[in-house]
Amino acid sequence: MMPFDGTNALPNLWNAPYLCGIGGIGVSGVALLLLDLGMTVTGSDLRRSEITDMLEIRGVKIAYEPSPDRVSKASVLITPTSFPQKHPEILEARKRAIPILTRTQALAQLCAALGGHITLCFGTTARAKLARFAKYLPHTGWCSGAACTDGTPHAKIGNSMFLDLDEREFFEHPELWQAFPHADVIITDWQTNAQNYYQPQCTLDAFLEHAQKRPLPGSTIFPIHESPDEFVFKYLSHETERDYRFYLNNGMLSLCSQSLLDPILPKGIRYSGTYADAGALVAAVVWFHEHGITPPNKDIRCIGWFNRLHNGQYHDIRMHPVNIRIALETLQSYTPNVPIFAAIKPFASTLFAYSPETWANIFKSANQLYIITPPYEGCTDEDCYQFCSQLIDNHISAQCVTLIQAKELAKDKTNWIWIGAPDIIGN
Repeated sequence: MMPFDGTNALPNLWNAPYLCGIGGIGVSGVALLLLDLGMTVTGSDLRRSEITDMLEIRGVKIAYEPSPDRVSKASVLITPTSFPQKHPEILEARKRAIPILTRTQALAQLCAALGGHITLCFGTTARAKLARFAKYLPHTGWCSGAACTDGTPHAKIGNSMFLDLDEREFFEHPELWQAFPHADVIITDWQTNAQNYYQPQCTLDAFLEHAQKRPLPGSTIFPIHESPDEFVFKYLSHETERDYRFYLNNGMLSLCSQSLLDPILPKGIRYSGTYADAGALVAAVVWFHEHGITPPNKDIRCIGWFNRLHNGQYHDIRMHPVNIRIALETLQSYTPNVPIFAAIKPFASTLFAYSPETWANIFKSANQLYIITPPYEGCTDEDCYQFCSQLIDNHISAQCVTLIQAKELAKDKTNWIWIGAPDIIGN
């Protein structure tokens, strides 16, 4: 893959890339990779953010409203996986026969053009953390799909690449597997269908079957048992098959029995976050070992977006049903029999993606839910009030409040979780 000569390594498709929703977690990662390749990148988003500020400092020109005129000069249009098909920039690209690629399609074409070894990271909650472990590998890059809490870029080009991808898109478009014929596949967790995150036919077995149909696929690592106390992961590679069993206790990951991993886990590895975050750490340790690499025992940690703030209050940026359920279960395990209070500032991309019954099932373990208004772009106050009413109809104790009101209510509460971007926990 590297070294390569910037734009000379890529076809003309990438001469003038334009990225819709460039400030989003996923698409901004593609922008960072293109910048690493020396491309001139332009794009649009609905609002300014820390991510758009970072991109503008690096020279990206960003419009904060739809800009069909700018799209007319693009060589390719890149969009988030779910993007309105009647968006003015999409319509302009179609009018001018400009190629339109989703984030995953764009990553597939970039990797095909550059060559090198690819590792695909999947999992409903923890895939982004696994890609971050790539920083321990020399000359390795990643596109993690999650902004780092320390402010460092979340995508970088390297000889080999760790790519954080959405498994749902591979079910909808199984042809995407052919774009990564020899890649390793790492699945950090696989939740049941109970929360309607997957369709009934989208099972782990079906996913693995698709992955193994590729010509000479690389290794595959996936969970065969997961609980708050124990993980068992399987490693498959051609005719090799091994199981790895790990035990979780008080924030430490260790081996349940003697195995090949003993030399690199003599005292265990510390993790933080939810047990699903720990699943990413387990998968990473298995991958490291099978590739003959010793992980840095003292430094490797899986710190997800689920972070303790102070006095029993927590924050989780991820907002879809599986993540929130795991966060609430984690709070319950920390302090059993203590009431749980949750405050959520809705994102349009997930609020409207699931039924009121699904959300009610997720929040049933919370004693009180506060819905923060105004919400993020794409939602309105009226959407929040309707969401609140639907939850109440499903027997959830819910109330709409402003952010100031929520912070006042949180002052004397423990077991409180804030769900939303970091802006809701700032001073």
